[in-house]
Amino acid sequence: MRFVTALIVSAALAAPPALRAAAAQPAVDAASKVSFNVLVKDKKGVSVPDLRPEEIEVLENGARRPVESVRFVSPGTAAEAGAGHLVSFVFAGLDANQQELARKAVEDLLARGLGANTWIGVFRIGLQLWTVQPFTRDLALVRQGVEKAASNLDAGLAEPEDAARKGVADAMAELAGGKATDPAALSRAEVLGKIMRQGDRLLRQQQYGSPLYLLMAVAKGQAAASGRKTVLYFTAGLTAPSQIEDVYKATISEANRAGVAFYAVDVGGLGTWSEAQSARDAIEEVGRASRDQSQQTSGGTSTSAATLGERTVDSTRGNWKQPLKELSDNTGGFAILDTNDYKKPMERLATDLAGYYEIAYVPANGAWDGAFRKLEVKTSRSGARIQGRNGYFATPPDDSGPILAYELPLLEALRAPEARKDFPITAGAFTFGSSPEGREVTLVAELPISSFKVTTDPKAKLYKLHFALLALVKDAQGKAVERVSQDYPFQGPLDKLPQLQQGHVVFKRRLVVPPGAYTLELVAQDRDSAATAVYRAPLAVSTAQGLALSSVVIVRRMEPAPPVTPGAPEDPLRGEAMRIVPSLDDPISKATTTKIPIYLVVYPATEGGAPQMTIEFSSEGKPEGRSAVALPAPDADGKIRFLAPIPVDRFGPGRHEFKVTVKQGTTRAEEKVAFTLQP
Repeated sequence: MRFVTALIVSAALAAPPALRAAAAQPAVDAASKVSFNVLVKDKKGVSVPDLRPEEIEVLENGARRPVESVRFVSPGTAAEAGAGHLVSFVFAGLDANQQELARKAVEDLLARGLGANTWIGVFRIGLQLWTVQPFTRDLALVRQGVEKAASNLDAGLAEPEDAARKGVADAMAELAGGKATDPAALSRAEVLGKIMRQGDRLLRQQQYGSPLYLLMAVAKGQAAASGRKTVLYFTAGLTAPSQIEDVYKATISEANRAGVAFYAVDVGGLGTWSEAQSARDAIEEVGRASRDQSQQTSGGTSTSAATLGERTVDSTRGNWKQPLKELSDNTGGFAILDTNDYKKPMERLATDLAGYYEIAYVPANGAWDGAFRKLEVKTSRSGARIQGRNGYFATPPDDSGPILAYELPLLEALRAPEARKDFPITAGAFTFGSSPEGREVTLVAELPISSFKVTTDPKAKLYKLHFALLALVKDAQGKAVERVSQDYPFQGPLDKLPQLQQGHVVFKRRLVVPPGAYTLELVAQDRDSAATAVYRAPLAVSTAQGLALSSVVIVRRMEPAPPVTPGAPEDPLRGEAMRIVPSLDDPISKATTTKIPIYLVVYPATEGGAPQMTIEFSSEGKPEGRSAVALPAPDADGKIRFLAPIPVDRFGPGRHEFKVTVKQGTTRAEEKVAFTLQP
């Protein structure tokens, strides 16, 4: 489903050449026209290509809407404009038996012949969204990509991913230089770049390790491409826990808005292993949450601990089939379940790829109000059957990523003339390394759980509370360059409530921000009482070319860290067995504190000799001292991690500042951190 305005449709060729793009505000205030696609087949399952507009009826939320246009499209023909007919093969991590079934399903589809202008891309959902094979018509390359993507290992996928990103960057550079000669190839490269960018962004949003975020990226990234797009998801199962119900619904909605149809292909095969394993995995997740809760040593409350009661409920309904079926049925596809024979399902899928109707209508309500618009399509043609989409959430289009329904009141609260402060919220943003997209920023926010309304069920001996949090990084023009959020539905045993209410929720996210001056905005809202708190602070991100220095972190405490997941993104605030809990400008008591630990990371340049560091101390702008500090040798990765205590007895009560300067040859980098010392 595409929201058709001249501004949105033309945005594709106006995009900048880099994979990173700032999240612009919506160009329109409402959907002036909705365009979506459906399949129409006769009793024998054959596509019906000659329906007339008067034979089509569109219902939005049960009310009939005037049909603006009806057009039959044959997507596999060479005459199709734009990027061509895009088909994406997406693989979850599979075992050896599942890989064999996945190859079998792929071969059964490829044997059908998909049309001269059908382009297939191969992706893998693992520690990130991997592009294994960019869109191609070369079936030999597709098969090679399937061999790599169907594996249950991420090792070896970085090379094709890097090659694909380079290919996109080269294509965009040709466009910027006016040297592009193949508009269709450029369009495909741009779509792939958008999929990558959405994958990067939604990976930073990902919760519970759910693949839904990355499936959403594959769908939303194709929104700019015309026509009906197809995604085959090869998997042994999919769970949709109630904690991320909004994400599950948003995945379906974004697919429908982008004109993407999902076809879930169960490669678990016949038998009960997959379902039993799904239940075991869910129960094991409860076990991990229980262990996390028992090992919690901070005042913060992890999401796994806070939602333990709800996770227990989810573990009793470890059914992976229904989410796959709903994802497929509600986006215009169908799920292939409980079979080892894929010939007939792939024959039906090939028929789906042969042609579709594109229908346009004007919605009854054009406002971006976040409400769900249920769609139904009927036909008066005798014997004809409609295979369509269930609808979409009316949220504003945003290139930074899908806006989830629960985010709308949070964004509205940030737009209010006066910032509400119904309860306390503190935050800090700490800059560390760099990537091709910008500097890596670790965002940490805390808020007391006692701030939120609690409902109790004495008979069931349960408590419930529900709130949401959203963070924005805005540039000097007010455009959002990063947006992350989380919905927190808490539920648990009533006797654990007093202990829970003594703690804090810790919201921690990794962001990627280009160098520049920004504003960090956070908002938290109780979803039952509507109590709201807004936090704003400036955020300066320095360049990281050559010598660079991280933020200077005042360490509140150190605590044990769980084992590192192999291949997971590096957390700059942790070591091998311990992690740093940073101070969020907490006042420090001189009476109970003897030393103030500080932590930072130096990123030396390749030339210039050994870096030299000094720390200057000041209070209210007045110098208090200066110390030269000997830095340790770089670690194996070339970084210098520095953790050292600063004696408190040299400072009096009041506001103080540490200024850290690192010099290497003729270059220098500096960072500052301030703190308040109380008697």
